[in-house]
Amino acid sequence: MGYKRKHESAALWSIYTPIDCGVTTDEQAWLSTQYVIDNIPHIPVTADSGMVVGHTISTTNWMPYDWSTNNVAHEEVMDMALAFFQAGRNEEGFALLKSDVLDGMFLGASPGNFGQISYYDKARSEAYRDFGDNVGISSRAIVNGLFGIRPDAMNGKCILQPGFPQMWNSASISTPYIIYRYEKKDGKRKITITQQFRQPLAMIWKISLGDGQFVEIKGSTDKEQTLEVDEAWLMSQKKSFFFEAKKEETHNAEYWGLADMTTAKDSKTKLKHLIIPVNSNVDDIFKNKYLSPRPPYTTLQIPAQGIGEWCLPKKTAEINDSAYRATIVDNIFDTKQGVTFASPANGHNIAYTSLWDNYPDSIDVPAKGKAHQAWLLMAGSTNNMQSRIDNGVVIAMYADGCSDTLRLRNPENWCPIEQDYYTDGLAFSTVQPRPYRIHLGSGLVSRDLYGDLMSQGIIKKHTRTAEQNIIPDGAAQILNMKLNPNKNLKGFRIKTLSNEVVIGVMAISIE
Repeated sequence: MGYKRKHESAALWSIYTPIDCGVTTDEQAWLSTQYVIDNIPHIPVTADSGMVVGHTISTTNWMPYDWSTNNVAHEEVMDMALAFFQAGRNEEGFALLKSDVLDGMFLGASPGNFGQISYYDKARSEAYRDFGDNVGISSRAIVNGLFGIRPDAMNGKCILQPGFPQMWNSASISTPYIIYRYEKKDGKRKITITQQFRQPLAMIWKISLGDGQFVEIKGSTDKEQTLEVDEAWLMSQKKSFFFEAKKEETHNAEYWGLADMTTAKDSKTKLKHLIIPVNSNVDDIFKNKYLSPRPPYTTLQIPAQGIGEWCLPKKTAEINDSAYRATIVDNIFDTKQGVTFASPANGHNIAYTSLWDNYPDSIDVPAKGKAHQAWLLMAGSTNNMQSRIDNGVVIAMYADGCSDTLRLRNPENWCPIEQDYYTDGLAFSTVQPRPYRIHLGSGLVSRDLYGDLMSQGIIKKHTRTAEQNIIPDGAAQILNMKLNPNKNLKGFRIKTLSNEVVIGVMAISIE
């Protein structure tokens, strides 16, 4: 289905699962965990005094929020701590493990508990304290990760890969099947082992040198043994290593079409309204049944109405543009901020596109002459599975065959019609300023539509969370697209790229 593009904004589970399953090389594990360091939101853990005592992480940076796709969940944090240890990133693994223990077991509302959701989760906070998800993986993060005990009885060996931070000079652990003591002093490292496995296993001490490099000190199957190594020799085994960390791209407001509408108000050029080949009403979007194409496999999908998630298969949103239509005079909608759009007060008022068969995957809007910018009145759907990836594009086509492209990307400049994005600068962050939104229930135009609707009493005031961002009656949006003023236009193409979304254009004004 779809264009099978690579989604570069990975979730934690896309990193820790292959590492834990052993399908990565040591170098791949090191490089993939660098992605988490650079790109996954890190959230300060603070004591009651306000002092920062560590950092926890969210599972993704995907928006808007839906349950289980962008949470701060203790079990996910511990999974990632384990992966850090397995990749040889001892400092990062210990810092994350310690932060999570402080967050949930010490500073949390249920001291000593292995809960599921962190206080720092902006949707649920410390929910599901009786869920046992976190017990097993926390045990593994400590035993398999921090102390690095990994028995492999089928192959007759036991890997010991301690993940102790550099500042630790000694540590010990006692389990029913193995006891060991680690010491670091006088330029040497030593590990004293007593094994009590039913089948004696060959001990292998695996030591991280950093950069995904390890050395292995082979022991024996003896019940009691001591392995020792010189620090100087360890350092001599490390090879030079270079890689360039790839951080997620950043662009300015103009790139994302977020220019202020005062640029139109100050312009002496008269706006030209283009004719849109409309094929639907804006408020039809969640009234349809999107049944094809669908994968022939059992899998979690967006429900047939085009909105919802695995816990809420019957979820919908009431989109009603009657109040917006009532503000239209002579088929012109005036934003009162310098930009006007041709928009019918009756009948179809949008051209929707989608990879679902209900609509074409793209539409063309004819244009002539020269212009330096276009104002786009758009509306459509998106969801967290299509976050941090281009949902679609607007292509300005010139008569000479050249083109310019405006990428429609969630959350930077492509918004869900039924809600506003919740942002906190951490797990939920995006570029500023936000796109102009047009309230379909009143015609109000604002960059902070949710806040303005609250101040007007249209939305009941409450403490805003990641889950409480529904806009009554829905909202369209306005984007700006810079054009080449020296070229003659041929038209605009609106094209959907992502599965399970609908992208529509209501009007285009050029100047």
